[in-house]
Amino acid sequence: MKSAETKKFPPIKFVQFGEGLFNRTLAIDIIQQLNDETTYCGSLAIVSLSSQSKEIKSSPCYKPISHIHYQGIVHGKPIQKEKEITCIKDYIDPVSDFNSFISLAKIDTLKLVFTEYFNDDHLILKGDFHKAPNQSSIGKLVQFLHARFFYFEGDFSKGLNILSITQTAPHQNFKSGIIRLIEQWNLEASFLDWINQSCTFYDSFADRIVSSEPKRNIENGGLALKLKHSLAVEPYFLWAIKGKAFPRPINLFHSLDNDFRVVEELDSFIFRKKRVFDGIKMVIAIIGTCMNKDHIDDALDDDFLADFIKGALTLEISSTLKHRFNNLDIKTKSHPLNPKLVDQYHRQVLSRLNNPFITQSLITIRKNIFEKFQDLILPIILEYHQKMGYYPLRLIYVFACFVDLYSKSDPRLEDHQEFVDFVKNLQTIPTFERVEAILGNKNIWARDLSQEPLLTEILYYALEQLTKNGIKRGFYFFYRNQIA
Repeated sequence: MKSAETKKFPPIKFVQFGEGLFNRTLAIDIIQQLNDETTYCGSLAIVSLSSQSKEIKSSPCYKPISHIHYQGIVHGKPIQKEKEITCIKDYIDPVSDFNSFISLAKIDTLKLVFTEYFNDDHLILKGDFHKAPNQSSIGKLVQFLHARFFYFEGDFSKGLNILSITQTAPHQNFKSGIIRLIEQWNLEASFLDWINQSCTFYDSFADRIVSSEPKRNIENGGLALKLKHSLAVEPYFLWAIKGKAFPRPINLFHSLDNDFRVVEELDSFIFRKKRVFDGIKMVIAIIGTCMNKDHIDDALDDDFLADFIKGALTLEISSTLKHRFNNLDIKTKSHPLNPKLVDQYHRQVLSRLNNPFITQSLITIRKNIFEKFQDLILPIILEYHQKMGYYPLRLIYVFACFVDLYSKSDPRLEDHQEFVDFVKNLQTIPTFERVEAILGNKNIWARDLSQEPLLTEILYYALEQLTKNGIKRGFYFFYRNQIA
């Protein structure tokens, strides 16, 4: 990749804020496609929001990205395409070069800011507004917007479109967080008016698998060419933007060969992805760890695990979405929780997870696994029982695997020390009492799960079969006796 000094770039029209590789890759990919496939040409400047410069420079997110590889299986055929990235004009670190950061805000041609969501932790006031730069991520963004407002003397025509991207539910409306910080800092009322009248904020949700590098080339059987600073993405791409219409230049996204949608609300898309995509990845992480698998494709190459995972997804996880659709006031064919679209989505998820080109490590998925289990798997188990009158057997078995891993003090899952220590101290008591004590710990689960009808009994039986007969035979005996 040539340096910025030796290239002729179109004017900077886009800025990407934040460290997340997922959001950064989305912005780069879209801008490159606009430059390659439409008449709308613009360069992208990437801004790090880390509070420490040394962390930025050591991060792979800070390194220039030279290529994107589209890799996956579409309609049963392998897809491998490579795109050179020529749209990135600058990488800016506000910590080490605040002047360049502020100069970026003064660029007349700037139109659109891509940024990640900031949760409530980011909205805590950190330091004075005039300290350069502010410690918080959202504080730096407010400083950026204020510099633009001041430089253009409040010209309403110089406002920006600010597109925030999330993969999970946002903690609050993004714009309200900006306004809250402006008010905390007691900044000019005219600046607040400029934000409200000239800047347009768009919440959005994106669904795509991104990997730090290509894995391998199937067609020639060898390793793929590892180009410096390259990224791999799957062909599947869904990006839903909350609003009534695409503003320019976002309206040009719709002309690209991707699934862009303007939607009234994002919660249904986020909930579907959380239940189906994130939920089944947790299933794979837990039971795959029990069988010493390191990657998702390793788990799906195992016949037992592949069948188990497919059953958990199609028969148990997806069922709770269909029940939710039945309770909606307004049901449409295009609603993401429509049963037909849920079936289509979970088939896509299975295909995406079975992508032979992109490495998806279980080590990454296992991070904060206890909190993820509480957030993803446990609600499905309880909701399924509430709707169906019986428990989802595969997810109960996953629960048993989860307890077993912690009972063995598996170092791969030591991320919730309170739960680790609690389970460790129960090793000498009988299995039924141990399960009852685990489920009844309100400090861990925030509720007494032992009061859920027959949950203690069925989890005990699953754990007994697992420990006596191993993963595969244990599930066979557990499942057979439950449905008999």
